[in-house]
Amino acid sequence: MEQMEEIQKEGRRVDFSESLASGMIKLFSCLKMHDRAVETWQRLKQADMTRKRRTYAPLLAVLAEFGRKDDALAVLEDAKSQEVDLLEEDYLCLARVCAESKDIETMYSVLRQMMELIYAIQPGQK
Repeated sequence: MEQMEEIQKEGRRVDFSESLASGMIKLFSCLKMHDRAVETWQRLKQADMTRKRRTYAPLLAVLAEFGRKDDALAVLEDAKSQEVDLLEEDYLCLARVCAESKDIETMYSVLRQMMELIYAIQPGQK
């Protein structure tokens, strides 16, 4: 953990970019450091930097894994505000955390959004 503290401190000394932040979020997510992943995402938002799917996907996965439904839904709203198209697996992470928290209404809402996206990507198929 001390090494991760140093890495994060070092990250503050280098140019903070979307690609660096997304890499940090992915690393923190792999290490199950969901608080650090959220802090890095929030820092990106505060800096008003563009976010991409590579920013959101690992964050959604780790938030779902740790049952952080409200944070995961905030990430979804941020992705929408950035006009980032998430993929089916991203929506399934959200649906899972909603189901696990017994928020069935929100789970169905997330699934409807996922299906709308799938049909938008594959026009003409039923």
